[in-house]
Parts: sequence; C-alpha cells; structure tokens
Amino acid sequence: WKLEDYYKAPKSVLSANQEKGEFLNIFSKAVESRLHADVPIGAFLSSGLDSASVVAIAKASGTMPLQTYNIGFREGSFDESREVRKTALELGTDLKVRYFENVSKSDISRILWHFDEPFSDNSAQPTFQLNSLASTFGKVALSGDGADELFAGYPTYRADQYYRIYGKIPRALQRVMLSNATKWLRPTYRKVSMDYRVRQFLGSAGLTPEEAHYWWRVIFPFSEVQKILSDE
Repeated sequence: WKLEDYYKAPKSVLSANQEKGEFLNIFSKAVESRLHADVPIGAFLSSGLDSASVVAIAKASGTMPLQTYNIGFREGSFDESREVRKTALELGTDLKVRYFENVSKSDISRILWHFDEPFSDNSAQPTFQLNSLASTFGKVALSGDGADELFAGYPTYRADQYYRIYGKIPRALQRVMLSNATKWLRPTYRKVSMDYRVRQFLGSAGLTPEEAHYWWRVIFPFSEVQKILSDE
C-alpha cells in the first residue's frame, strides 16, 4: 500500500451527502468487525468526537453490553470526566472513571518496557492508568486514537492558516511581538493554555511554513538548549 498511489488517483466526484454516507458505511463496518470476540469488550471514552463515535457505533450494533473507561484529573484544564459522564449517559453505556495519580518510579519503568522505544509524550502516564483500569474488567478495548491524524483534527492546522498572514509581517516586528509576549505573558501551566499558544505561535518568527508547522512540536528551542547545557 502506497500513499502516493492514492494521492495521485482521480479525486472523488461524489456529492457531500454521498461522501458522508460512504464514510459512515465504511466506519461502521470497521467498528463492527472489531466486535467479534469471545470476551467482554470495552472502550476508552473521552469528551471528543473520535471515541464517542466509535462507542456509538459499537453500542448501536447491540452485540453485547459495552463498558467504557475514562481517566479524570483534579486539574480542571485537563479533566474531561464531567463531559464524559454526559456522553456516556446519552449513549447509554456504563462508565468507569478513575482519577489520575502520580506515577511511581516502578510504573515508569513498566511504561518504558511496554513502549520498547523512546517516547517523550507524558500522555503515556494517564494512558497507562487507563489501561490498568480497563484491565480489571476485560482484556479487549476499543479506542478512538488516530482520528486526529486522519481528519486534520489538531488545532495546529488552524495555526498553519494563520501563519500565512503572520509570515508576511516584517521580521523585526515579529521579534518585537515575541519579545513582548515572552516578557508579559506569565505561564499558567494549564493544558495548551492561551499564553502557551501565543508564545509558541509568535516563536515561529522567520521560519518557513513547513518549519513553523513542526515548531509546535518543539519542546526546547536551540537557544534554550544552549542555556541549559554547559560547553562540556
């Protein structure tokens, strides 16, 4: 299977409604084909469309009761448990919520062992606890992971559009804007907070559109790395 073969293939001539119908048909078959199991099946449920769509299709198939799982947070900007409870009630599925706890050193070692490769996203910690919660009820669980990659669901794609305008501003003015943002915007440490997004967006000053897109994934820019590391 080669992506370029599909990219170069003739584009669809279906109407929007026809495309929606075809997608729903393919999506439903994909979910239903994964419901054939000799053990109870559960599903990870967040407040997003991805997991809720998977659960909705699975529940509509009526093959078996569906247990759903969620990890809540006591830090409000990370917590989705209130919205998830509404979703679970609407879908008519039983929901189990466990609140995130600090991860021990032994758990970090287990997480690293399971990944078997370098992995820098701290979402591994709540995901580990989510799987631990699910494993007390069963060994098979559906997930909505991957839809953001397929359907351009990340808000950074919107930033790419804004960058077309920002990139036309003189670089001297871009540097002034970044300097002021760094000086006056205090970090709030909330999940993808507005102050973080503003600083990160303005920090792409002088980059090409391609570099600006990847800039969102930069944790330490080279200038900060130079401050952190000694010459040795």
